[in-house]
Amino acid sequence: MNAQKKTTIILSVIFLIIFLVMIVNISLNFRHYGIKSVEDKALVISDLIKHSLTSHMVNGTIDKRDFFLEQIKNSSHIKDLWLVRSPALIKQYGGGLQGEHAKDEIDKVVIAKGEAKKVVSEDIYFNNTFRMTIPYKATNDAKINCLKCHDAKEGDTLGAISIIIDINDIKTMGMQTVIDIAMVAFAVLLLIQLLTGKLLKPYMVIFESMRSVVTRANQGDYSGRVKEIGSKESIEVAMLINVLMEKFENILDEIEKKIDIFLSHKRVNKSKDPLNDVKSTISQLSDIYKFRRTIEHDIGIEDIYNRLVSVFKTKLNIETFTIIECNTTHKSTKVIYNSHRLHCGVLEDGCRADRASVIVDSCQFDGICKSFKQDPKTPNNYICLPYSISNDFDIIVSIVTQTQEEYERIHTIIHFIDDYIDSAKTEFISKKLMQQLKEQSLRDPLTNLYNRKYLEEYINQAMIDHQKNATRYGVLMADIDYFKMINDKYGHDVGDNALKIIAKVLSDSVTSQDLAARYGGEEFIVILKDCDRAKLLEVAQKIRTEFAKQKIKTASGLTFTKTISIGAALLPDEAPNFWKVIKLADVALYDAKNAGRDRVEMFDATKARDENFDVEY
Repeated sequence: MNAQKKTTIILSVIFLIIFLVMIVNISLNFRHYGIKSVEDKALVISDLIKHSLTSHMVNGTIDKRDFFLEQIKNSSHIKDLWLVRSPALIKQYGGGLQGEHAKDEIDKVVIAKGEAKKVVSEDIYFNNTFRMTIPYKATNDAKINCLKCHDAKEGDTLGAISIIIDINDIKTMGMQTVIDIAMVAFAVLLLIQLLTGKLLKPYMVIFESMRSVVTRANQGDYSGRVKEIGSKESIEVAMLINVLMEKFENILDEIEKKIDIFLSHKRVNKSKDPLNDVKSTISQLSDIYKFRRTIEHDIGIEDIYNRLVSVFKTKLNIETFTIIECNTTHKSTKVIYNSHRLHCGVLEDGCRADRASVIVDSCQFDGICKSFKQDPKTPNNYICLPYSISNDFDIIVSIVTQTQEEYERIHTIIHFIDDYIDSAKTEFISKKLMQQLKEQSLRDPLTNLYNRKYLEEYINQAMIDHQKNATRYGVLMADIDYFKMINDKYGHDVGDNALKIIAKVLSDSVTSQDLAARYGGEEFIVILKDCDRAKLLEVAQKIRTEFAKQKIKTASGLTFTKTISIGAALLPDEAPNFWKVIKLADVALYDAKNAGRDRVEMFDATKARDENFDVEY
């Protein structure tokens, strides 16, 4: 039901109620007025009869009263009239000529109580009467002294008069009057309603139009406009609302068009209300902006990865995922983060998503990725998202889902993952470059082993570890035997090649927790963590024998082999200070050279003293 119909019905009901209340009020007032006028007439007749009876008594003609009473009784609208004597008066004078005894209970009550009583009789057959029984009481004043003739006291009830008056004419006249007034009132109210409806109609139309426009806007359609009709004021209001709606629609469209520039993907699944889409997009942009501002002040690339992990867990509610870093230049793959266990053999088999640079989705084809280790008891869906950060730097986000619902949800939030990683690309590149520059500054450019600068940083951390956890370290100092002869005989290029070969032998002989570095010239250092004497000598002999097998090629194509000498020392067996242990390993290296080269020598404090080496610490 529209507002106009509703307003019309409400006004009609109000006018009807007013009309009925007015008619009822007029009817009651007319009835009250009619009965009151009849009552006054009855009182006048009663007083007239009282005074007439008193005159008859004074003049001694009381027996002549019937004529007078008959005249009154035959008056207009007087239906009946009779006198009633009190028991005391009957006792004194008898019942009278016409037997003026009480006719009914009303007469008896009035005689007994001395109070007038009124009775209105009404029915639908126009037999409407008004009866009033009025008591006559004994008085004693200058004009009339009832006590002279009656054996009574002042105030005693001597008798009563009952008058029945026909009120049909009064009632008929009242009803006619009420009907006339009702017709006039109805006509006036009808006219008022028509005028009111006509005056309100334009406003109701505008109101209904406004409601329609607002309803459509609430459902996402902002193209609705209010009808411009009615008075000047209503048209002005409609125009203002329409201008506002048009401005809002244009601004919303403009925001929608421009805001997608900042996102990697435009929204595909839009809601019915573009305002909600804008709100969601702005919220997303705000989160991404805060994320980007945060990582700009992070120190290293590890911090960015930690931020991404936090975003995936807390904001995107992804439970099982792995972040993989691929270096396309060095063909290396590294797992940066793994929430649970590694679900694929990416380290051994490589990554399909990275090779193809496309999303790998388990629902695309059964067993699409051979590296994924599917559990037959609890089969999972997986989605691998590749991101190219730079020419030689890729990131793979591998997500594993346990349920179909979660798999479908992940598809709806892929664009969020895209946006976060896209916003971090610049920082990834910047911090990766800084990491590479720092790495280069800490590595020897010829052998790619860590240099003396990194060795100092490593030793500082190792010393803290040793003091805190009592970790044992082994130190090897290695030097190519007669290295100067290589440069002199074959040239520095061949000498550099020999240094590269020994660097590779050292790198292949140690684990990731150990360190191999170029100490200076043809001298190299190896630091082994959690090491004892047996392990230290075992690694040293392995390095010595492996290097002796290596073929060093000359410029002419000929090959030759060389040997190395190695000195070894243990922390804290030989000394509690790391740099002192390095010095002692260098002393042992000197012993190996003096003992004929191509050998491993463990530091011997007794021997060092005999040869006058300073071993005090």
